Parts: sequence; C-alpha cells; structure tokens
Amino acid sequence: MTDHEQARLIYLIILLIFVMCSFGFYYRKNLERITRHFLSWALIFIGLITAYGFKDVLTAALFPQIGHQSGETFVYSKAGDGHFYLQLVVNGEKVKFLLDTGATNLVLNKKTAEKVGFDPNELSYNFKTYTANGISRSAKILIQEIKIGSLYDYDVAAMVAEGALFMPLLGMTFLSQFGEISINGDKLTLTK
Repeated sequence: MTDHEQARLIYLIILLIFVMCSFGFYYRKNLERITRHFLSWALIFIGLITAYGFKDVLTAALFPQIGHQSGETFVYSKAGDGHFYLQLVVNGEKVKFLLDTGATNLVLNKKTAEKVGFDPNELSYNFKTYTANGISRSAKILIQEIKIGSLYDYDVAAMVAEGALFMPLLGMTFLSQFGEISINGDKLTLTK
C-alpha cells in the first residue's frame, strides 16, 4: 500500500467515525442498535479489504488456470483432477490449455482452431502425430499472437489435431521458451 493510499484510508476511517458519532448524537435512544449496525458494517468493510488484499491468492485458488504473475514469473495451481490448466489469449481469444509435458507441440482441437481464426476444413492434415492413443494426423498452423499474462509471443508454430481432442494441449515447444519450469507439490512455476 502506497503512502497516498494509506493517507486516503486514514481519511476515510476518520470520516466514518465522524459520521457514526453524528448518528450517535442524533439517535441516542437507539445507540445500542446503531452500535450493532456499525460493527456489522465494520466487519463487512474489513472483510472486503482483506479479500481485496488477497485477490491474487483467491483468484489462483478459485480459477487455477488463470494463475498469478509476478514480473516474468507465473504460478499456477493444480486443478482438482490433478492436472495443470493454463489460460492463454490466442489471437485475441481466451483459450484454456491442458499442460502436457508429454506433448511436443502446442496442439489445438478443431473447435478451438475455428475460435481463434482458422478454418479446420481448409487445413491439410498431412503430418503424422504419435500419441498415447496411437497415430493420428495433424495440420501445421502459425498462430499470430499468444499472450500469457502480460507477455506476448508472436508467430507461434502449432498443430491442429484432425481427430478427437477434448481440449488444447500446451506442449514442450511452447514451454521451452521459459528459462525455468518447476513443479513443486500442487504449484507450477514458469519463469521467462
């Protein structure tokens, strides 16, 4: 909290005390009820300030795919199913990816490819892809822009899976742009 914000907070507290004293003066008969109301509102106010102070932690807990950015470091929490999901912005569209360290490439399914500006019917699925489910076919694409937090990456090579893929995969070619990747317990840390 900056000095300006602290001064503003002190001013607001003094103003609140003045208003409450004014109410107490005019409504002396109901002082007990007013005090109860004041304490209730004070607790609500303190709760809101506390929640705002922990907004990054709360966001990471409620929406693990959004993560938390500090400079060029990103921290994501493991989802309830044991996987890490990352929300990136691909060509201006929010896309939720499954982190797959077994995947070489960044792979989109047809639905996501269409969402971010590619026509799946116009792509050439002429590349063999070896997956845990066997061999499938994929099309190479070039994504104009990917944003993770406040960092941008341009002209990113990716694949579109011809077969059924339940969600986009974030593979090692994308992750290799980070200088450090670590998984400790339920936290994934990516550092540029």
